[in-house]
This record gives sequence, structure tokens and C-alpha cells, in this order.
Amino acid sequence: MPHIRVASFGGGIERSYKMVDNHLVTTLVERWRPETHTFHFKFGVTTITLEDVQVLWGLPIGDEVVSGRDNRLTFSEQRYLCNELLGLHVEENDFKTQKLRLTRLTAELGNDFPEDASEDDCVRRARVHRDLWPINVVAIWAWEIIIHVSPTHSMEYQSGKAYGSRSNCHLSFREIPNHAISHYRSQLQSLQAFEFNWMPYFQAEDLLPKSCLSGKDSWRCDTALLFWEVVEPHLPSRVMRQFGMVQTIPRNLIFNKKEHMRMHKVNRKG
Repeated sequence: MPHIRVASFGGGIERSYKMVDNHLVTTLVERWRPETHTFHFKFGVTTITLEDVQVLWGLPIGDEVVSGRDNRLTFSEQRYLCNELLGLHVEENDFKTQKLRLTRLTAELGNDFPEDASEDDCVRRARVHRDLWPINVVAIWAWEIIIHVSPTHSMEYQSGKAYGSRSNCHLSFREIPNHAISHYRSQLQSLQAFEFNWMPYFQAEDLLPKSCLSGKDSWRCDTALLFWEVVEPHLPSRVMRQFGMVQTIPRNLIFNKKEHMRMHKVNRKG
């Protein structure tokens, strides 16, 4: 745990890795427009912003760009690196186009981790947690912002932790149609603006740790997010209601259509 906190991923552990509702994520993806990076509803558009990422998980958003150079590796080299850096014993079918499959990482978390593990083993497990945190971003965000798909939490938010940690408790889905695409489609199709929680963290802002607020000045910045060769637009000017402001006509996209479609084909999926 100390190694994960040093890497600023402690909020992901506080939130824990509960089962993600893939049907909810699938239904939201159907409403995703890659041209504007927003979810489209009857009442307008919304998206996951830098504010959501930092408040829910406490991740720093103003540090250096994560980038480098990829070299094509043989399977022997891949196997060595996975064992050395992640503590994983892998097979060839654990890879897809030189990328380690996420299913292999999630399976590793199901294995018991000894309490008397060595320092090196703790560092390796911390890297596994770091690589997995994005998996449930969409579902947790939806729970906070779309009232009709949010489960009932058995405890209130505890100050001093990332806001997403409040989901690390018993969640009751009795009042919502979980794990059913047809029900989610119906709910989202009829969703009205007043049923949308535009500013879910507003009342808890004074209770959040500094790690969740350090990048506040950048939350409304139209910019490009960089991760190795992947470039993703961040366009909060299209969702100003999520910041308690009046939505005006948004500016044009920061990339032309041809360039945007070219970049959108670049990803690091495993």
C-alpha cells in the first residue's frame, strides 16, 4: 500500500476493485461521440472530466507526460519483463499485439498476496494495481452523476479520502435495474436534466484531501491528454453545466476531422 500511495494511486485502492457493471458501461458507450468526446442525451451532453478523475481517485493531473519508446519484444523478453516488473508468470496467449491483456492483470488480483511479502514483491503488486485502475472509471462516474443508475451506499463519504472511496462498502442495487442493457437503455433514453447530478462533489469539496484538489485550476482547460502515442481531447467547454456554469455554443474541435479520426485509431489496448 505505501508504494501505491507514493505513486499517487492510493485513491484507486481506497475505492477497491468491486465488480464492474459491464452492461451499464456498454449502454453508455452507445451514447459516446468520439468526435466531441461526450455522452449524448436528450437534454444535452456530458463527459468525464479531469475534475472527476482527480476527485474520485485523487490522481495528480499536472505532472509530467507519460511517454517513451516501444521496442518490439520477443515472447521470452516479454515473459522476463512481466516476471521482473509485475511478478506475473505469463503464456503467449496472455498477449495481444505485444500488449498484455487486462484479463491477465485482473486474474492476478484474485490470487492471495502474503502478508510477509518482500519489498520487491510489494512493488510488483503495486504496479499491477496501477495498471488496473482505469477499468471501472466509467461505471463509478456514472454512479455518481446519473441518479437512476446509482446504487444505495451503506455508508457516507469519509473526509480525507478520495471521493470514490465511498463506493468501497456494501452497495444495494434493489432500487435500480442493474446488469440489464434493455433497462439501462430505457432509463438513459428518458433521462431528464433534473435527474442528472451535475455537481456531485460540491457539498464534499471542503472535506476532500489536497490530492483531490491540487489541479483545480486545470479542470476547465480545453487541452489534449497525452499517454505515450495516444492523444485524447479534453473539452470541458462543451459541458459547462458540470461546473455550475451556463452552457454557451462550444468552440470548434482542437483537431480537424481527418486528424481526429487518425488519432482515434491509436490506442494501447491489450
